[in-house]
Amino acid sequence: MAIELAAARVPMMGVEALQQRLDERFRVLTAGARTVLRRHQTLRATLEWSHGLLSADEQAVFRRLGVFSGGASLAMVQAVARDEALDEWAVLSALGTLVDKSLVVADGGDAPRYRLLETARAYALERLAEAGETAAWIRRHACAVHDMLAARTRNTWLRDRIPALAVELDNVRAAVEWALGDHGDAALAVALVAHAFPVWRVSVSQAEGLRLAKSTASRLDDSMPTPVRARFWLTYAALGMFSAWADCFEAATRAAGLLRSLGDTGGLYEALGVRAAIAARRNDFAVARAALDEAQRIEDPAWPPSARTLLAFAAWITALREGRYAEARVHAQRQADLARAGGRLIEEQLGLSNVATSDVWGGEPARGAAVLRSVIAELERVGAENVAGHAFANLAEALLQLGELDQALIEARRAFDLLRREADQWLLLWTLARLAAARGELAVALKIAGYAQDYWNREGIRFLVPLVPEELTPGMSKDARDALLKEGAALGDDEVFALLLSGGSVAPPS
Repeated sequence: MAIELAAARVPMMGVEALQQRLDERFRVLTAGARTVLRRHQTLRATLEWSHGLLSADEQAVFRRLGVFSGGASLAMVQAVARDEALDEWAVLSALGTLVDKSLVVADGGDAPRYRLLETARAYALERLAEAGETAAWIRRHACAVHDMLAARTRNTWLRDRIPALAVELDNVRAAVEWALGDHGDAALAVALVAHAFPVWRVSVSQAEGLRLAKSTASRLDDSMPTPVRARFWLTYAALGMFSAWADCFEAATRAAGLLRSLGDTGGLYEALGVRAAIAARRNDFAVARAALDEAQRIEDPAWPPSARTLLAFAAWITALREGRYAEARVHAQRQADLARAGGRLIEEQLGLSNVATSDVWGGEPARGAAVLRSVIAELERVGAENVAGHAFANLAEALLQLGELDQALIEARRAFDLLRREADQWLLLWTLARLAAARGELAVALKIAGYAQDYWNREGIRFLVPLVPEELTPGMSKDARDALLKEGAALGDDEVFALLLSGGSVAPPS
């Protein structure tokens, strides 16, 4: 880095002048030992020297770039770095100079992004603090992130996949965490979360998004605009759509009520679809069917095909959980067909995964496993393997049913690493308990069952059948079973998954 910075000065200073300045800096850095350079001191001093050669405008843009995490587009840089005396064109000019002088990295492409290396960013933030601009520009960054998200998602459906937004994950995280801090802005935190779902979805970071949404929910109050509150609760629910958590179900209910009052038909449709899906995961089928019926009544055939996949998905999971496997298969195929008609290749593969899952649970595990392997291969081919968690989980279930226990365990491990990013690793509990029992690890199976029962009770989920029926543990006394179930209930999340998933060639969950 120091060499690049120095080389950029040759045209302006000449070799001799540059050599003189470098000698001065290095003498200070080595504290008298010219043969033992301290790298971090060298870099810092080079940055100080380079910064001192910048104009006032260039210094202002440089230090304000420090508020970005993970880089930024040109439009975002201009929105954040400008002030009353520095318009967007002056920012553009200064940015060009900073790139030319290797202080800013420009990642190429049709829409380049600009970023500071971490050493440079730390130095920029120091300069921002010295200028007394830290509080103002961190707020400006958060506002700019919100404005960008609101503009990008204004005319899209909540669950639309917007690949370009994946690069904004670090900025969204930084903005929300600042807004939730002691010197933040609760209303801005709510608005940020309300618009950030596509970022968390496309980067498969729903678990992180849900954590931030949970932290933000306590800051919500009725004085905030109704459309913002409605979208916040819809985002909250959608982040937990693959879960059975009571708070996500309640969020979907709140969103539906607010959107109904606003006359927002499209938003209400989304909220009802999410509510139905979560209700089905909670085994509350009457609520799921009621939400599906209302959503069906308001669905408009003129809506984009990809927007209508949500209802097909919700109908699929409801039928699947009720044991209506042939009907579930029809709904899943419709989901895939709608996604294909809308040009959504990844969503099409997820629909086909649901078709295969219907086969797995409907008594055709070999057929389902074949399709699931095809889905996984296609997702990996297009670089979307990070959304294959459910496919791996259901492949593990298919292999369990086929008696291929070792391979089932391998696929379950792969599923866990992906599903915990989507906040849906609990989906594996049913398969894991039965897999442990099939492998003869009855104590492990009962501990997993005990944990699952406790989780379901805490979340108010209807408990339909035991994960480990008594016939799987012949000869074990009721007291012994109960002791193991109780021990499992006391385990933490990571502990219960580590029971069966740790070891072998796959790292234990962390």
